[in-house]
Amino acid sequence: TFLQLSTHRTMARLEVDQGLRSQIVRILVQYGNTESVTLVDGKRLFLDEQKSDKFDDIVIAINKKSNRRFIDVIHAQQIMSFIEHCLVLAEANKIEQLSNELTQSLSLKTFLFGNALSAADVTAFACIYGYFVALNDEHRYSRFLHISRWFDMVQHQLECGHILQNIAIAQTVPTAPSKQAKSDATTTDAKSSKPKGKGKAKGNKQKSSSIKLSDHVNNIEFIAHRIQVFESIYKRQCEERANLPDTPISIQLPDGSVKNGHKLKTSPLDIAQGISSMLAKQVIVARVNGQLWDLTRPLEGDCDLV
Repeated sequence: TFLQLSTHRTMARLEVDQGLRSQIVRILVQYGNTESVTLVDGKRLFLDEQKSDKFDDIVIAINKKSNRRFIDVIHAQQIMSFIEHCLVLAEANKIEQLSNELTQSLSLKTFLFGNALSAADVTAFACIYGYFVALNDEHRYSRFLHISRWFDMVQHQLECGHILQNIAIAQTVPTAPSKQAKSDATTTDAKSSKPKGKGKAKGNKQKSSSIKLSDHVNNIEFIAHRIQVFESIYKRQCEERANLPDTPISIQLPDGSVKNGHKLKTSPLDIAQGISSMLAKQVIVARVNGQLWDLTRPLEGDCDLV
């Protein structure tokens, strides 16, 4: 019965105070586009429909009434346990401990649970907000790299600037300009300040072809970290496949011919190259047993290949 959807939505009156739990509830009501809940300023957190002041009950009730759900059934127990853990640490003023746990958890994840923003993300965001805002960019990136990326994404998805004001998060680690860079900048300014002559018009023309766009992906630290992790996992998987026994499989082509291969080693691209180099260059994607299949993905058993 946990998080069971209600068949109808009645208007509920929700009293909120200035505490952390009320702050989280305010954000959830807004994010969930919960039109059937009326917020009223008061001296306590209380939902009259449930006759309850328990935070967990109120969050679950709001989720039922929301047009955008923030607690999914699969992760419901984990989310609610995590929320309680966050609140315990926040109320014990152990925000730094919570931040360390978050940066570890977010090192390989976009969200704390599942593939979408949840009440767990909202709670963690509200709990560390004051602590994180007080840090400078250098400190954020040197200690809380993954939180910086996650924090910026959460604040823009929530759009709750009137509750917790958005802050600017630098996309790269701020560094002081080097002496050489300062010297180059001074020289450039000096050259640009010289009066331009009326003659030599051709020499003064800017060469637009010399202007190049630069890609800043390599300057974003968490992307480099994820690429490194991906490459290490991919390398390990390749080594594991190379050590597998050569289990023979049969691969049937559209013309009725059958090619031989090895399970988890032979790929559609290998078959195409065996037929002709021209086919291997022209083919884009394969279809294995009716399903689209990457050309370099190894075949997993006997199959029909198109």
